[in-house]
Amino acid sequence: IHVSLSIFNTNSNFCHSYWRSPCRETVNCIMFSKLSSDLLKSFCIINLNVFGETLARTLAAQGREVLIIDADANRVSPLADLVTNAVIGDPTSEAVLRAAGAADYECAIVCDAGNVNDSLLTSILLKELGVKKIVARAMSESHRKVLLKVGVDMVVFPEQDTGERLAFTLARDKVSDYMEFNGYKL
Repeated sequence: IHVSLSIFNTNSNFCHSYWRSPCRETVNCIMFSKLSSDLLKSFCIINLNVFGETLARTLAAQGREVLIIDADANRVSPLADLVTNAVIGDPTSEAVLRAAGAADYECAIVCDAGNVNDSLLTSILLKELGVKKIVARAMSESHRKVLLKVGVDMVVFPEQDTGERLAFTLARDKVSDYMEFNGYKL
């Protein structure tokens, strides 16, 4: 097996909500969660679309250890100095995930839902490598169900949640934010 892998080491040295998730307060998302309430300190972010890049920047700014992995060097390079480690490689490759040290991070977030097969394969590989908590972005309800069946701890739908939050805020006077508790909105 030939693995193309580039690692950038930098010196760059979360959030609580109802779900106490690593992303609830930094990126709005609808979540289906089995995550514990422990404060997470290290994150492996896979696929640097806008969602992944935002997570990486925000978590790094909060002083968390952040590993980013993406096959596109143009997505990885701009963030390399901001995060703990940056890897250019195929995240659907077990060899790349292992060489990058993905299992050494407390939480992995699979940010690209565009290719369901890649999303599932990456999630399964992370689970097999022993990553404690796995969060994955889904593109449909059926995708969410399969992700949960393969052991993903949390599934997110960031666009839907952002739309819901904005609609709620715009439809109410003097509301800047809201929180949801078991179906009740505050």
